[in-house]
Amino acid sequence: MKTFATGLLVVCCTVLFLSCGDCSKRIDCPGYKDDTLDSWFPYRHNQQLIFRTTNQADTFTLNNIEETAPYQARGGAFGPSPSCEANKVFETRELDTLKRPKGSIRFSTTGHIRSISFRLNNATLSLYNLQANGLASASLNGNTASRLLPSFAIGSRTYANVVEVLCDTTIGKPPGIYKLYYAKGEGLLQFSVFPTLQTWTKE
Repeated sequence: MKTFATGLLVVCCTVLFLSCGDCSKRIDCPGYKDDTLDSWFPYRHNQQLIFRTTNQADTFTLNNIEETAPYQARGGAFGPSPSCEANKVFETRELDTLKRPKGSIRFSTTGHIRSISFRLNNATLSLYNLQANGLASASLNGNTASRLLPSFAIGSRTYANVVEVLCDTTIGKPPGIYKLYYAKGEGLLQFSVFPTLQTWTKE
């Protein structure tokens, strides 16, 4: 009798497990649309970004290769609830010596968390949890600081609402972007790269 009851329990559990596909959790996710990210970094398809350092200029022509459309996220009946993520990705039309895009810019939203990552000539930096005022956490060796500047002058031009991001390179010295400035409505204004210490400024 005990063996029969155990077998019946196994059969019931198996049937329940196999039918879980009908009781999985689903939510409707919107496509990419984030006014905050787009207001700080108003990049568009075919836009040219030109940055200059001493006796050298670099052009990045943006190619919008990905923009998440509305979709349905699905999670298992016994697993975590599904969540929504949307991305907008640009790659440069210009290629490096290995025939790969010289740069990329990725916007991501997960719930209310906004992030953006830059890769320019193999120098990278990611910004996490970008707020409406533009402040964000940055990732380069785990030590970063950011502040909002009412104004910031580059050459003969002064910009308003500028965010400065500084990464501490005293503990470790990983290659990448260790300092940058961006402004609302302008996007990336200037960045400095470690270990060359070159500073590139938008024309």
